[in-house]
Amino acid sequence: MMQLTEQQKKEGWRIVKFGDVAKEVKGSTKDPLSEGIDRYVGLEHIDSQSLRLSRWGMIEEDNPTFTKKFSAGDILFGRRRAYLKKAAVPDFDGICSGDIIVMAPKGKDLLPDMLPFIVQSDQFFDWAVKHSAGGLSPRTKFKSLADFEFPLPPRKRQEEMLEVLEKIEDNIFEVDDLIKNTENLFLRTRLELTAQNSGKPIQLGDIVVFKGGSGFKPEFQGNASGDFPFIKVADMNHPENVKFINNSMNWINSAEKKIMRATAFPSGAVVFAKVGAALLLNRRRILNRDTIIDNNMMAAMPSEEISTEYLYHFLSTIDFATFVRQGAVPSVNQSDLSSIKIVLPDKAMQNKICNVLDGYEDTISQLLSKNIRNKKLKIMLIEEVLRETA
Repeated sequence: MMQLTEQQKKEGWRIVKFGDVAKEVKGSTKDPLSEGIDRYVGLEHIDSQSLRLSRWGMIEEDNPTFTKKFSAGDILFGRRRAYLKKAAVPDFDGICSGDIIVMAPKGKDLLPDMLPFIVQSDQFFDWAVKHSAGGLSPRTKFKSLADFEFPLPPRKRQEEMLEVLEKIEDNIFEVDDLIKNTENLFLRTRLELTAQNSGKPIQLGDIVVFKGGSGFKPEFQGNASGDFPFIKVADMNHPENVKFINNSMNWINSAEKKIMRATAFPSGAVVFAKVGAALLLNRRRILNRDTIIDNNMMAAMPSEEISTEYLYHFLSTIDFATFVRQGAVPSVNQSDLSSIKIVLPDKAMQNKICNVLDGYEDTISQLLSKNIRNKKLKIMLIEEVLRETA
């Protein structure tokens, strides 16, 4: 049972339940447009561990079936798969998915603006996960969340905490905007620098070899040790913002090492998924060691005429989803990719272009690292308060 320290008791702290300071909002509408509501929010619009809601859908364009209403300033909490840690505060009125719990402050014990930070604590998400029900897609209910207990500081302490937390949150928002603006500029610059070259276009297949991976039975795929590193399509997701990939957690075990060596792709090859959704198809990675890839992936191996870095950047400007061939399993074909036209600058110019683009990537990486630190600091401050118990 949660208890306060003697010092906390003297300062006026007390234990409260989440339901004492928050309520579920249960408004609904069948005709949001007639009420002046033009936006909707699904779980896909909420970023993990971010209070900011920067994406949404337009009702008139998508015609969603959602009826649950929310108002600007409410908290939208993802009740499905709570371990994804999705909770955001919109600055507009709208409707949302039934897999989102709409919450608002209740009473005067907790400063209203403190509530979103309580919701973002690891303890609250852990409680939500623990009290979720269901198999593949567990869900939690507000009734369960209402029983979550936490130490409530006196009002003066709340004001001090809120001032610090809001400054951190503002900084996170500012850096997020800077990241998005830098990424947009980077993408435009990369497209311009790899496309606007004078000269005769050639087929990419003339200077690059495309080759698919190999299939291996699950019993040959180890976890932490083996003969050769092995990359699967799922490895392209984690983390999202990386150029080089070296997944040392997946290995292939086999007594026939000659076959493995013949199957491995060399360091410097650019790898990508050849099956999957558009987002996954358009992720590129560079191998930084000889690696085996599975048969749902493909590798592009550059010749002496094109550098690995330039090939990586050029391929990143191509929408592979436009090359998908429909079938039992929609996929891209290496002959289609080989036919892509490219005007190739000389090696010196390739290096200059890559230096410019690498500068953008370094800046984005530094900004992402800064926001990771900011978010960790925010969570640490919240956790410090919630853990100040005997």
